[in-house]
Amino acid sequence: MWDMRERLLLHGRILWRDGAMGLSWSFSGCSFCFEGDALTIACAPYPTEEYLAVIVDGVTYKMQVCDRFSLALKNGSHTVSLRRASAESWSETVFVTAITVNGVFTAPPAEKKRKLEFIGDSITCGYGILGAPGEPYHTRTEDATLTYAARMAQMLDAEARLLSISGQGVVHECSGEVGRTFSTFFDCNTRIPAEGAWDFADGWQPDAVIIHAGTNDVGGRTTDEEMTAGAIAFVRKVRARYPDAVILWTYGLMNGEFVPTLTQAVETVRKTDEKVWFLPLDRICGRVGEVGANGHPGLLAHRRAANALAAFLQEHM
Repeated sequence: MWDMRERLLLHGRILWRDGAMGLSWSFSGCSFCFEGDALTIACAPYPTEEYLAVIVDGVTYKMQVCDRFSLALKNGSHTVSLRRASAESWSETVFVTAITVNGVFTAPPAEKKRKLEFIGDSITCGYGILGAPGEPYHTRTEDATLTYAARMAQMLDAEARLLSISGQGVVHECSGEVGRTFSTFFDCNTRIPAEGAWDFADGWQPDAVIIHAGTNDVGGRTTDEEMTAGAIAFVRKVRARYPDAVILWTYGLMNGEFVPTLTQAVETVRKTDEKVWFLPLDRICGRVGEVGANGHPGLLAHRRAANALAAFLQEHM
């Protein structure tokens, strides 16, 4: 099947293993085009309930990873995008083993000229985005294709790459442990460090990097001093990899304790790097319709964040 890999437009960091396409990061996947009247997607067996989004000619279908997805279509030209929609904090890599069509593959969609990279936690993953206030989290209520990041990519006509893991922080995860900090997983091939380091050899150079971080450090009891040092070090690490990108740090949808600290940290970096910015966002608490499952931002909050961040980038990118 993967002898047609040249017919795929890849999205995000992909792990290829034994002829299968490994999707670890939220929103990672591929897009392709074909002439025909049917589509089938198959994945390797998977231990938990996780979901992929299959977007066919602009219509989204949800596929549970353990199932085989088949769709009959009107005969003609079709464009398909396959994305990882949900990814629990310690979930495994999803391996897509086959994509087949009743017809022929044609040239893939053109790659977007503008590129955005998003680095974040559960908010960037889309945790709880489809849930209701008071509802517990479930992977069914998570969808990376509906987040502020995905929406910004549409608004700015850009390719978006997400590096995000729920519960993680700049210095401490939400439980207070060190966990997998942003600085750690920024260097990883997948969400699981044991699956190897990312070598940055694909030439990906984003026009802007949006860091959405700090929320879990509040629960993790990171001190202001630790946050200052951690934020400065991480921004400088990102800058070393992406020398020309605008770097925009945002924070505040779920708590705002670190707004003064992050403001000062970014101002410190800006003394020698004027392409780094901080944009705080107002909390969802008290805003009608903005709270999703388990106290996380819902669809309306993600739309508000996307509008604010996209407008800022249009001015500064």
